[in-house]
Amino acid sequence: MTTTKQVKQAVQPLLQRHSDLALAGRFIFIKPVHHILRGVYIERAGDPRAFEPTSTTGMLALERDRVGLGWGDQYYGHVYGPGNPYGPNWDVTRPETVTYMLEMIEEIILPQIRSIQTFDDLFEFASIERSRIAHPKYFPQTMLTFALCRGDLAEARIILNKERKLQEYLAKISPTLYPALLTGDRLELARILHEWEANSVKLYKIEKIWERTPFALELQGGSLSWQSATALSHQNYLLWHRLKGLQAGIIERK
Repeated sequence: MTTTKQVKQAVQPLLQRHSDLALAGRFIFIKPVHHILRGVYIERAGDPRAFEPTSTTGMLALERDRVGLGWGDQYYGHVYGPGNPYGPNWDVTRPETVTYMLEMIEEIILPQIRSIQTFDDLFEFASIERSRIAHPKYFPQTMLTFALCRGDLAEARIILNKERKLQEYLAKISPTLYPALLTGDRLELARILHEWEANSVKLYKIEKIWERTPFALELQGGSLSWQSATALSHQNYLLWHRLKGLQAGIIERK
């Protein structure tokens, strides 16, 4: 199986050509990362010489205890490669095939995942039928997280009210979520999403390329449009958050 060191060496030309890409283990992520993960995972294969690139996307705020590939497609060498009858198409021992793989990533994978800008875009991409991972509709917790990230509390209530087992699970890991959802406590729901997101950041080891940004829950009803959430820079978010705190203080003093 190929090593992480071999992956790092192989993808250097790609990283040098694209300043918005960063390597994290076997992952190549588009940076900065806000709420949506978009990248390529260079998988191991049975052949010790082979790379197997896979596109990977997902919600950073999804509650998880391990790293996953999320929604994406495998780009097998025998389909997308140069055609090598003597071994793997993405062959670490044959530099010309690695070059071909990087060009394939640039021309096919990156344009596709760069087009994912919103949660609606991600849901549409995730809804494509794939053999590796099922449609989000089969996972109530995923559908709940989509609804919360979009700021759609009505849909989130419908999902959670129908799922007794999910209620019981969330009561253990985030006991304030269901009560906050029932009462419409947007700040508490946003706090939980930020907590889940920060946990994912640690699991993926992407602290250096992640920028904390507000969720729609925090922006709805405020002075900013929720559509601009993913476009806010980390610095702007901190300034906006401080302003909201000052406004709240003024209201309390009145």
